[in-house]
Amino acid sequence: MSRSFASGATTLLLLGALTAGGCDAFAPPPEPPPPPSGNPEGGTGFGGAAFFGGGVGGSSFTGGTGAGGGIGGTGGTGGVPCGPGLTRCASLCVDLMRDNTNCGFCGVVCPASSQCTNGTCACPPGTVSCAGVCVDPLSDPTNCGACGVQCCSGSVCSNGACVIGCPVGTTACGSATFPICSIACTDISTNPFHCGACGNACTTDQTCALGLCHGGGEGGTPGEGGATGSAAESGAGGSP
Repeated sequence: MSRSFASGATTLLLLGALTAGGCDAFAPPPEPPPPPSGNPEGGTGFGGAAFFGGGVGGSSFTGGTGAGGGIGGTGGTGGVPCGPGLTRCASLCVDLMRDNTNCGFCGVVCPASSQCTNGTCACPPGTVSCAGVCVDPLSDPTNCGACGVQCCSGSVCSNGACVIGCPVGTTACGSATFPICSIACTDISTNPFHCGACGNACTTDQTCALGLCHGGGEGGTPGEGGATGSAAESGAGGSP
């Protein structure tokens, strides 16, 4: 009798719950809400967005069964320190003491003919800077011997002097430096304007021969002086 009563009470309680909840008591649980837009943890899987991995064919909050999320990009190099004695200029580690494109400071470019030495753009040994260009003053025809000294046409710069090549037996006399271009190959053994040496001119009434000026005002050979008479011989003294 007590068992029947208990069974009936259980039945009544179950019917009450069904009446209170209606058909919803046996309805399947609600679908989870759609994931928010974006990609908070790792990219989009093959088939849908993923929070922690992404699944094929749908969204997944905890992993899914599909391929994993996107692969992260490669980190930049900005944080990588340069080695000893090097400085970062843009994306490169350079030696500011020797780098021709970053000499002393990033972005300081040395001229093509110079080189970076101890952080300063300098000309190589044996050259000098003329108008910002390194030149050899011993051979440069536009800076011969010094900056701005220009050799005349037909001459060359040799050992820092403008010269012309002359045939054997002649000498270059005159100026080969612009703007006075008067140099010429001269036979100094016969040229009255350069007799024996460049610039040694004979007078107008002289000629040059064997490198010497002759004629004109040359004095004659001095005459020999007459014999000096002896002292007068004293006459024989007469008798007083």
